[in-house]
Amino acid sequence: ESAPVKSDGGSRGDSFLLDASPLDATMVSRTSRSVDIFSLGCIFHCTLVPGSHPFGDWYEREANIMRNKASTAELLEASPDAHDLITSMICRDAAQRPTAKEVCEHPLFWSPQQKLAFLC
Repeated sequence: ESAPVKSDGGSRGDSFLLDASPLDATMVSRTSRSVDIFSLGCIFHCTLVPGSHPFGDWYEREANIMRNKASTAELLEASPDAHDLITSMICRDAAQRPTAKEVCEHPLFWSPQQKLAFLC
């Protein structure tokens, strides 16, 4: 089996693919979940800030994901709760991403009564 090929024609070991991924290779059993959470975070962002992707235009996304360079200023203006949730969902470190249960329990999805009860 051959090694992965870089865009410049050279080859690197398998670790290159893992390093280039928004996944944490040490958490193989959580890989699918963490990718789903990452993807859902991108979808949430695009839904709340129409026409915008958290990692920029298509030609710069991969590099921005690698650098964990998300643009979320417009999201913060739209909703601080959404900003808090989505920035955690698109974190480069998969171990830092919330679980699906934690996403569902985030204050972004609380009713006004739950928010008031929390504050009082």
